[in-house]
Amino acid sequence: MTTTRAELDGSSFTSVSVTSASAPSMVVEAAETSARLAPIRPWLSLHGETLLLVVVDCAAVARLTLFEHGGRLDFLVAGLVLLFCAMSSLYRFRPQLSLLDDLPRLVTRVMAAVATVVTATALAQSEVDIRSVLVIGVQLLAVLVLTRIVTYSVIRHGRHVRCFAQPTLIVAEGRDGSRLVSMFRDHPEYGLVPIGVVTTDPAGADRSGPVPVLHGLESLCAALEQRAVRQVVAQCGPGSEGELGEVIRSCALAHAELMFVPRQHELSVDATNGTHAWGQPLMPLRRGAFLSPMWPLKRVMDIALSGVALVILSPLLLACAMAVLIESGRPILFRQERVGANGNIFELLKFRSMRPVSSADADLEWTPSDDSRVGHVGRWLRRSSLDELPQLWNVVVGHMSLVGPRPERPHFVDEFSMLYDNYQYRHRVPVGITGLAQIHGLRGDTSIEDRVRFDNYYIEAWSLWGDLKILLRTAVAVFTRPGS
Repeated sequence: MTTTRAELDGSSFTSVSVTSASAPSMVVEAAETSARLAPIRPWLSLHGETLLLVVVDCAAVARLTLFEHGGRLDFLVAGLVLLFCAMSSLYRFRPQLSLLDDLPRLVTRVMAAVATVVTATALAQSEVDIRSVLVIGVQLLAVLVLTRIVTYSVIRHGRHVRCFAQPTLIVAEGRDGSRLVSMFRDHPEYGLVPIGVVTTDPAGADRSGPVPVLHGLESLCAALEQRAVRQVVAQCGPGSEGELGEVIRSCALAHAELMFVPRQHELSVDATNGTHAWGQPLMPLRRGAFLSPMWPLKRVMDIALSGVALVILSPLLLACAMAVLIESGRPILFRQERVGANGNIFELLKFRSMRPVSSADADLEWTPSDDSRVGHVGRWLRRSSLDELPQLWNVVVGHMSLVGPRPERPHFVDEFSMLYDNYQYRHRVPVGITGLAQIHGLRGDTSIEDRVRFDNYYIEAWSLWGDLKILLRTAVAVFTRPGS
């Protein structure tokens, strides 16, 4: 076993140890600082910029509304402005800090907050003082512009002295990796400090200039799992789409930011969404669904809609339970272990639609839709999808979501994970009662490969509006195409 050690130019933030074994590890150590400051320095480096921006903006906005105005509408506009800014990229780490780049985003968010307050107030009462709302909007914009001027100057200085240095892994081959390492080290104003290069070339050198080389994408996973790295810059060559997909999924699972370095002859860079570091285009890739600022609203929607549905549909639930009891007796509910988010096992609930079998058989057998054990009531429950209604309780308690990949039994999860590429990535998010695959007819005895493709596309392209569309299409399908 050999060990390669790299020091970051005497930086007080980190030293990196890389062990070239089957599972390389990256250990972040506090270096040459007092024991009291040791745990603070890495945290400040990773989150200091965001914390500074949030605290300064909130303090400035609070002072304006408390001492200059203090009205109810003023607080409402100020709160909405900060909320809309938080939902954008204004508080995320960005290599290039520019007030002029931020100005259109600030203006649109202030305008959206003003329009929201004016509209809501007009609907709630007959008169609204539009002039006063516009005044507070203009003042908030001026305050946010001034705070950005100050905080960006502080952040740039902090990056130069590596107080706000982001430990960064570079995924690239050969000269591409060396070039990116040199560029980021020569230009600390971008806040990206390279601490290692990940390569898939087994013949690659053990060092890329002043930083170690990690061989294989498993090295990237090991470093991300230890929470030592929050920034990854990837430049993949031709024919490496599969490797790039693996990098994207690894970063999403570890909540790490990923920036893709396109080759300019291969990709036309959209300057409105991307940035650059010393002329090298950097394209921040879309964050994983569970990293979206809107993701918590998915859980809010699940609880609200499923709770209301349980109350409204309680007479129907009682009727279904009585029908099952009359046809085949107890138990009324069918309980079965399924695999949920992150591989967690939970007990799924359904109305029992067939005669009871042993739990071992139920867990290992694939039940066809025309199984002879399905009674008349059970067949009707399946065709109308009413047998799924008890899963609303699974949603309420957090085992499931209304929309997501369908949950499968542990035995089949193990089997399908070996047979189908990317099957295991379906479990990055909570499983659902319905989903994109289901509204396209992929349920029951249908192609697992097609389901995997739909489920992973749903996860990577998730939006709250997308969930609402799937729920609406599910409702239509239940009434127009029984059994779908």
